[in-house]
Amino acid sequence: EPYRHIGDEVDGILKQLDEAGSPLGASDDLLSMMEGALSKGASSRSPVEKDMAAFLEKYSTLPKWVDKDQLKRGQEVFLAYLPAASLSLYYRSLVAGFSIPKIASVVRATAYL
Repeated sequence: EPYRHIGDEVDGILKQLDEAGSPLGASDDLLSMMEGALSKGASSRSPVEKDMAAFLEKYSTLPKWVDKDQLKRGQEVFLAYLPAASLSLYYRSLVAGFSIPKIASVVRATAYL
């Protein structure tokens, strides 16, 4: 349960945006905001823009140990089996699972959907 309240660096960025009086809205694009912050000069960035730029720099490069060929093969396998996996999840578990009253009441009580 305590792990549900732990996030990543984006949580801190969102909190800073809230505190600065410019909370992220439903139609706002955080990635575009981060790219805009990264394109600014380092001296003209606000504290939250510095954090956004640092986050984007950190996660926009692949680690050296990543095998790009293996990553591409994994993507191809995922895309090849996606239709069958989606159909089986939809028809065999999600619909049936959520239509069972006891499960539906737990989902409703915990606000998981």
